[in-house]
Amino acid sequence: MVFAGFNFGFKFDFASGVKFVKAYNNKRQNQRYKKVLKLIQRACTTFLWTGSSIASRKALVAWDYLCLPKSSGGWKPTCMKTWNKAAIGKLLWNLAQKKDKAWVRWVHEYYIKGKNITLMNTPSQASWVVKKIFDSVKTLVGCPNGLSFLQSQSYSTRKVYSELRGYLPVTGYLNLVWSMTKLAAFATKRMKPFPTVFFSCEFSATIWNSVLYWFGVSRCSSSWHDELVFLQARFNKNTGLHQAYRMVLSISIYIIWRERNYRKFQKSYQDWQVLLKEIKVMAFTCSSLKQKVHLALP
Repeated sequence: MVFAGFNFGFKFDFASGVKFVKAYNNKRQNQRYKKVLKLIQRACTTFLWTGSSIASRKALVAWDYLCLPKSSGGWKPTCMKTWNKAAIGKLLWNLAQKKDKAWVRWVHEYYIKGKNITLMNTPSQASWVVKKIFDSVKTLVGCPNGLSFLQSQSYSTRKVYSELRGYLPVTGYLNLVWSMTKLAAFATKRMKPFPTVFFSCEFSATIWNSVLYWFGVSRCSSSWHDELVFLQARFNKNTGLHQAYRMVLSISIYIIWRERNYRKFQKSYQDWQVLLKEIKVMAFTCSSLKQKVHLALP
């Protein structure tokens, strides 16, 4: 940089400065985008677990697991990050199909210029939004039928979303649970201490043995794997007794896991007799259970 005879020992490259400013702005845009998604996700998680929009750190299950389909152990809310990628893919589809829109014609005129949109590089001089559209080529190419979506005459964001999610394994025992109730037994196989809590420890085994006796099932509690085998073999129908057993199991899992969280995070303890009574009351208050099976309250 030279000023009126003063030499400061270096020269300022204007082109490099412009590139630096653009890179900095792109980075800030990415940060804003990720922050907004994070805020939306946090609001959804807070409302799910607390029923309020007030910020809270209470989240019993990771949001990624909640977004799984019910057949895979989740609650099936839309994964906003993946859905946003699928939605951006529709903008790319508009470019690939050369739709009669002003912004499409403008991008073709200044950036694409007759090139193959799936093979060309992302324009370095484009704005952050245009770059995101071009970068979505990598996202679609990464899934098995990505290019076919760009070549088709119509674009379904929902289908592309499912394609980006990929294959998700089906969990058989959760289908049994979901057929009756929507209590918090959904993502249990992904919780590492889960098999130990149900029903290997003495505390949970005592509760489950008492529930089985109350329900009229002549057997003792076993390991979590054996309980699932027994459930699938003996209570896999949609009759009243079978549905009631699956509901009681779900309620027991919810109450025991909640007690585990209270003890670990809040240092609060309850006797197993209190939890057993809560399980019975919660099961009995379900209208469907009262109509289909007769059980005695404590």
